[in-house]
Amino acid sequence: MLLILCFAFLSLLSGGLLGWTFLALAGLGNKKHRLSLLLLLPALAAGLGAVWIYRQTFISSPIVSQAKDVDVNSPATIYRPASRFQFDFGNIRIPGAYRFEPRLPEVNTAAALNYIELGVQAWNKKYRCIGCHVTGTYLLIRPMLTSLGPPSDEVRSFTIEAIRPYLKEGSERLLYFGHRSAQVVYAAAGLASWDQYVTRTLSPETKQVFELMLKIQQEDGAWNVPSCWPPLQSNRYQLATVAALALSLAPGWSDQAEGTAYREKVNQLRRFLKTNHPPHDYARVWLLWAGSRTKDLISQKEKLELIEVIWRHQQEDGGWCLRTFARPGEWGDGSRAEKLVSDQDFYFRTSDGHMTGLALIALREAGVSSLDRRVQRALRWIENNQRVTGRWFSSSLNTERYHMLTYSATCFALLSQWRCSVLSRPNP
Repeated sequence: MLLILCFAFLSLLSGGLLGWTFLALAGLGNKKHRLSLLLLLPALAAGLGAVWIYRQTFISSPIVSQAKDVDVNSPATIYRPASRFQFDFGNIRIPGAYRFEPRLPEVNTAAALNYIELGVQAWNKKYRCIGCHVTGTYLLIRPMLTSLGPPSDEVRSFTIEAIRPYLKEGSERLLYFGHRSAQVVYAAAGLASWDQYVTRTLSPETKQVFELMLKIQQEDGAWNVPSCWPPLQSNRYQLATVAALALSLAPGWSDQAEGTAYREKVNQLRRFLKTNHPPHDYARVWLLWAGSRTKDLISQKEKLELIEVIWRHQQEDGGWCLRTFARPGEWGDGSRAEKLVSDQDFYFRTSDGHMTGLALIALREAGVSSLDRRVQRALRWIENNQRVTGRWFSSSLNTERYHMLTYSATCFALLSQWRCSVLSRPNP
């Protein structure tokens, strides 16, 4: 408050001097008009100054030196959320995410589920968009956690309605380019997950979205993606692994596609993944997950090599850091490189919920025992890093304002614990 008052005083003084000088030199108006303008200019300057200070004090980006010797785990390091709310719609207001949000003493499954459910509600109603990092992730992961409580029918219905306009004949042309193709792939994976874990049968809607997904597939077997929103829209290869995961999840779809034109589309996808090299280790993690579920997509030797890639990235605290899985210029189309290099996380490389949860999921899908000492170390990291809002923090690769990656981090962290049989149904 003292800072704001001081700045307001200086703004009034400097604005008044500027206004007086301008009017004196220009000789504008009579004395009364000059006085009015003289008061208006400093008032405007003071207002702008107060807004600037408020943003810097309350909703600014984290304040931290980029020097390599700064300890990010030190309480003396000052962090502030870059936005007051991460999700804000109607009566849903989830506070902004930041690295030093207080931690819970032990895992609270109910708090995590509450965060996931409220977050996707607010996102869908506010943006009306199948965001891969929110809606797409929810529909893929949440059905797998049905034993903790049923997922939201509303989210499934929203996804179907969002895709419905593109099911009309000829409308698929709108999906060949831009982010919509990625939305179709994530929608297919999510609906397939729902059919696998909730209804246990292939739905007509899932079948329709699968056919749409394969209809907009490119000749080389992949899908176009803008490559501008890593990591979940990182590149064509990573999106292809999500499509392969979708195909492996849908109950009975493979049998229905046998002998049809869609079978060749599936073979094209397999050839793409087998003949192209993953652009970075993050894509290799998704390849391991999809390959562990898809027959003959990866060999046993390749599976062991992918598992070893993940182990090489494990950090001393037991977790994994997303930023170590690709060089700055390898994310997306490379346009994030300058931002990532200037980011504090480029130096600190602290473990995060997104990568730790995803790595554990892929390892368990590949058959790694939950009793493995390295898995147990990772589980301890997850147990020690849930925040009071119920989420696990992960710093965004794109902007510092909302850190939406904490949403997928929370979904992945919960699923990794469930895969390791350390979660129980929360109390109602």
